[in-house]
Amino acid sequence: TVAGSRRAVANASGDVHMPGDTLGVRVGVDRLDGREGFFDLGNEVYRLASLEWNGGTARYDNRFAARTKGLDASHIAVDSVALRIDSIAYDKAGLALSVANCAFRERCGLVVKGLRGGVYLDSLRLRLPSLALTTPTTALTAKLDMELNAFSDTLPGRLHAGLTGHVGFDDVARITDALPRTALATLRRMPLHVDMVADGNMRSMSMQRLKLSLPRVLSVEASGSVRHLDRPNRMSGMLSFDAKAPDAGRLKALLPASVSSSGNIPRGMRLTGKASMAGSLYSADMTLRQGGGRLGAVMHVDTRNMAYGGRLTAEGINIDSFVPGMRLGLFS
Repeated sequence: TVAGSRRAVANASGDVHMPGDTLGVRVGVDRLDGREGFFDLGNEVYRLASLEWNGGTARYDNRFAARTKGLDASHIAVDSVALRIDSIAYDKAGLALSVANCAFRERCGLVVKGLRGGVYLDSLRLRLPSLALTTPTTALTAKLDMELNAFSDTLPGRLHAGLTGHVGFDDVARITDALPRTALATLRRMPLHVDMVADGNMRSMSMQRLKLSLPRVLSVEASGSVRHLDRPNRMSGMLSFDAKAPDAGRLKALLPASVSSSGNIPRGMRLTGKASMAGSLYSADMTLRQGGGRLGAVMHVDTRNMAYGGRLTAEGINIDSFVPGMRLGLFS
């Protein structure tokens, strides 16, 4: 048994290289302080009242993976690390720790101002009751309760996950290189609000609630379920959705120039419907409403033999709202 009131490490670094030099990890520490430690090696009981890491770096490199732009999962590099854990406890029952705050800056430009919450892990389950992430433009809170065999092929357990908050597109642009600058100029003033709850496992997953919104511009609500995620050839599912676009015209800048120069996104659109899949068969039943008009579509596709069919109905759709200047009037 080892006990101590305080232990500190300053200006230290360490490297770990896997056989064949395939993976490399490097950690640099400006200052690391641990307080009220208790370590019982015989009974496998380890506790710390607090742990603080102020200033430092961490790198992870997969030397055989090509580098990509944005956040590269094979080549992670963070600096300006500031971590405070209020309590750490590990014994035969499992691991419990409380992250008071974690901040860092990643090479791609992503700046995490705060990451806090409890982490509880035992031989059967991982729980994150409330994990909060903040950056200069993003604030998200995640909840997870997952049995560790949730992805097992036989007798899988379950997971329950939730996510709420908003995402700034400046962070999206830093993480991925797929967002064009013209799109970022439009979207950076529109944080994406998220509210999601999912439950299930690889055999049956339910999306109990999914809400996405760009305030006053676009909102989408959806719910549904998927079965046999672990067997793509037997996968089936359904999705109900309701999308409202009170002023989606503000997104016109995202359209190709050839379309935006002659086309228009009118105000007050609403798209509702259901979509389903069963093996190779995909189907959808949707209705678009705008102004006093409506456009209905029923479609189905069988990818196994490339058979498809559908039916379109229109009632009082004002074509001029979508293509100004053509003077086509109402279409039914």
